[in-house]
Formats: sequence, C-alpha cells, structure tokens
Amino acid sequence: MTKKIESEAFEQEDALKTINALRGVINVLNERIKAKDIAMDEVIDILTYIKETSERIKNAHKEAINHLLVARKATLDQVRLNIAAEKGLPIEMAEQLEGETPEELEVNADKLLASLKN
Repeated sequence: MTKKIESEAFEQEDALKTINALRGVINVLNERIKAKDIAMDEVIDILTYIKETSERIKNAHKEAINHLLVARKATLDQVRLNIAAEKGLPIEMAEQLEGETPEELEVNADKLLASLKN
C-alpha cells in the first residue's frame, strides 16, 4: 500500500510539474497573442490612416481639377473678350465666339464679322 501511495504521490508531483509547465507555456502564448493583437491593431491603424489619406488626396484632386476648370474658363472668357475687341466686334458678342483655342476663336470671330457685313 505504501508503494501505491508513493506512486500516486509521484504521479501527482509529476502532474503538478506538468500543469505548472503548461501554465507557463500558456502565459507565454498569451503574451505573444497580446503582442500580435497590438501589432494587428497597429496595422489596422496604419491601414485606416492610408485609407483616410487616400480619400483626402482624391478629394483634393477633384477640387484641384474644379479650380483648373474654373481658371480655364476664366482665361478663355478673357481671350474671347480680347479677340472680340481686336476684331472690332461688340463686346456683347464676345460670348458668342466658339472655340477652345485662340486660333479657333479668331476663325469664329472672322466668320461672325463676315455674317454681320452681309
């Protein structure tokens, strides 16, 4: 009977050592999981920042295009006025000039002048 008790005590002692060793492994694994969770949170934060920055860049690009279109129209309007004045057209008729380049506007102004003379 003593041998059985000694054997059980030995088994319990081994079992406790194994349990404590496994607890240590579990603690290490939990720490690694926490570290990976932190790293994953950082990756998510970086991806969120990239997405938000990308959206801001896209919006800024759209805004820049709109500003360029407004500036282009203003420049073209000014060129229309200049060509109308150079060709002797009434300023009110400048907005009737059609074209995307000064050359196209001049050709259109010449046609408009010719039609007015007829």
